[in-house]
Amino acid sequence: MHMTTMTRRAALGAIACIPAIGAATAAVARPEAVSLHPDAELFQLEREIDALKDRMDKLEKSQRRLCRKAEKAAGQQPLRPSDWEKQVPSMPDDLKAMRTKAQDHVTFGDVLRGAEWEPPAVLAWHAAIASERAAIKAAWDQFSGSLDEHHRLLGYDAQEEEFDNAVSEHWEIGRRIFEIPARTLDGMAVKVRTAKSLGILETGDDDDALTSIAADILRIAQGGAV
Repeated sequence: MHMTTMTRRAALGAIACIPAIGAATAAVARPEAVSLHPDAELFQLEREIDALKDRMDKLEKSQRRLCRKAEKAAGQQPLRPSDWEKQVPSMPDDLKAMRTKAQDHVTFGDVLRGAEWEPPAVLAWHAAIASERAAIKAAWDQFSGSLDEHHRLLGYDAQEEEFDNAVSEHWEIGRRIFEIPARTLDGMAVKVRTAKSLGILETGDDDDALTSIAADILRIAQGGAV
């Protein structure tokens, strides 16, 4: 069948056939990527994805271990500034009343001159809050800096970059898989597994991938399988 364009609605409709295809291929072992098989290239690319996923799993486990070591080496974690802000006490009522009374006597000229009009007790309260805020931030910055340094010394940052590169490669191989027409149900199953691996079936956000899978479903359903 000659495929021209396919709407997103048509693609999603065809994707509804995936469970049936999955059931039809669930008991079938993945074919060897022999050159004679019409979907040999898809099988080889899936092997590359499987190897990448194994590498990513190992990196993720290693990073969790390194993160725990770095946190232990950095010492006790202080209060986060954002958490502290949530519990900052309100100005006491007597200071609020004092401030309101002083504000009633402020003139326009006082504002133009930038004159300080708040009572000393109110100013002292603001100063105490500002001082505590600065101390909380300083403690957190020191901890964060120490944590980042221990991450670097333990090799966490290098592994993070390696993991990010593997994720990008995972998507690139997936893109190549969706660009290749599947000729058999086994090849179709490769695309379904790849879409699941990339989270596309859950989100439905990748029109190119959905259209590729839908086109294969329609082609095979209408006798296009070898």
